[in-house]
Amino acid sequence: MADEPAPLPILEHGIAPPEELLPPTPWWVWSVIGVTIILVLLGILWTRKGIQPPTEEKAPPLPDYYRIAKQRLDLLEGQFSNHPLSEIAAEASLAVRGFLAGALAEPALYETTEEFSRRDVHLPKDAADLLNDLNTTKYSPSHASPELAEELVNRCQACLKTLHTANTLGK
Repeated sequence: MADEPAPLPILEHGIAPPEELLPPTPWWVWSVIGVTIILVLLGILWTRKGIQPPTEEKAPPLPDYYRIAKQRLDLLEGQFSNHPLSEIAAEASLAVRGFLAGALAEPALYETTEEFSRRDVHLPKDAADLLNDLNTTKYSPSHASPELAEELVNRCQACLKTLHTANTLGK
């Protein structure tokens, strides 16, 4: 057995091995280390969860401005005979301007007719003419005229339909 290396010599130096000098590790030290590791892992998970982007919340649907304006105009139909034409024109104007403000983000609802007409507004010619006619009718002396009131409301409904169609096709 010449191929076997020679055993290392054992040196007697008189120093005891460290296991004999150190006291054994108490059980509670291992418990503290285990709890610390668990808390660190939970902290990492909690931090990662907090860093994640928030889930997207669905925005509430926008109101149907066309339907709202149409309902306002439909309510006017029963008031032709007992309300002055100026009141019918004012309500019809509010319905059309409310649609413009909501659906087209047009500040028409909050402007005077002069301010509105001075701005470069991209509306069909019949819509601009209708708003001018409604303005003239609102501020002129008036009386109950079912025929003229019906004509104004019908023009408003046609104008709303045109604006709504153009708005939905443009999207």
